[in-house]
Amino acid sequence: MPKEVFEIEGIKWYGTNIYKFPNDKEGLIISLAGYPHYFDTKSDENLILIDWEDMEPLDWNKNQWLEFLEHVEKMNFKRIYVGCIGGHGRTGTFLAIVSALKKVTDNPINFIRQRLCRHCIETISQEEYIRIITGIDL
Repeated sequence: MPKEVFEIEGIKWYGTNIYKFPNDKEGLIISLAGYPHYFDTKSDENLILIDWEDMEPLDWNKNQWLEFLEHVEKMNFKRIYVGCIGGHGRTGTFLAIVSALKKVTDNPINFIRQRLCRHCIETISQEEYIRIITGIDL
């Protein structure tokens, strides 16, 4: 079951793994593990695929993150489900960055570990990436 991690301007953000994405036609699914063959996804209209290598930071800069978030907000979904294979490293890193850029918290790593799972954000390179993108000294 996806876990609600935070809410921003009426949009609920959930963390999960790709095996637990709900069949929610009114929710947006952001897969951080590309396109697994077993997705029971309704259409491309509520699915964003990001090919993000496991245990690594994503190759986006801050402007790309801001543009992505602007695009997602314009899609007008009220629920957004974010997940990778295990729901910890990439998922935690993604949600930490969103929570910091949207000013939900000024301590995104601890926030996500407390709200989603203590194992979120698995590598030092992911922690460093969060610092670089958010500008927050962790």
